[in-house]
Amino acid sequence: MKAYKTLLQKPLTKNEVRLAVQVTISTGYADAVTISRKMQIGFGKANKLSKLMYAAGIIVDSTMRGTVVILKGEAQALNAAYRQLNKGRKGGH
Repeated sequence: MKAYKTLLQKPLTKNEVRLAVQVTISTGYADAVTISRKMQIGFGKANKLSKLMYAAGIIVDSTMRGTVVILKGEAQALNAAYRQLNKGRKGGH
């Protein structure tokens, strides 16, 4: 599995993942543009966070309505995101 790193090859931090999950749950939107604007980070990092949440099962793509948030509970979503982040760290470079 590929590690979740930014464009500059720095690994994503737990704090960044936590903030992205909070933004996603509070706004109901999980696209990279919303995450980028709310967290005031670059689009590339926001896109990586969005992909991490998709792989963790927090969000799913829906072609007609945009991205849909599945896990609405913050604690459950954070646990899923952290598990996915750790999987990425163990499995790839």
